[in-house]
Amino acid sequence: MKKLILLLLFIPLVSFGQITYKDLMKLKNQQAFVKLMFDKQFSTYDRDDDSVYESLYYALNPKKQADGEYASSHFIRYTPTINTFYFSFIRGVMANNYDTIFKKVKRKCEFIKMYKLGKQNYACYSCKDAEYRGYLGFSIIEGWGTIANIPNID
Repeated sequence: MKKLILLLLFIPLVSFGQITYKDLMKLKNQQAFVKLMFDKQFSTYDRDDDSVYESLYYALNPKKQADGEYASSHFIRYTPTINTFYFSFIRGVMANNYDTIFKKVKRKCEFIKMYKLGKQNYACYSCKDAEYRGYLGFSIIEGWGTIANIPNID
């Protein structure tokens, strides 16, 4: 009985903040993105951004540190003017969103090519289920699993 109670207590923690393959496939616009962040209980946070594009920033339970930076296991950015998203998941834990999504993408989507974006190399995939424009790019950057929507790789 004690094991059942512990299991029932653990299940909600596992599903909290989980981003799935299906979730990514449905990100066709800003409204779909903001709805996903609301449904998964992500919070907005402020970030000084020197980019030419204004972006929306979300994190799972962000904690502001003494240096003004935020700590979280999930950071997400959406840029409305170019309709792209960027997910960053901490790796090294037993089950993480990046590894789960990447395994599914490798099974369901077609590998297109390796693409260099800035200093990072991304494995780009085309997914038939996708409602977004472009490709999904996967990379590991300083221990973080990143999934980026890359509109054009030509």
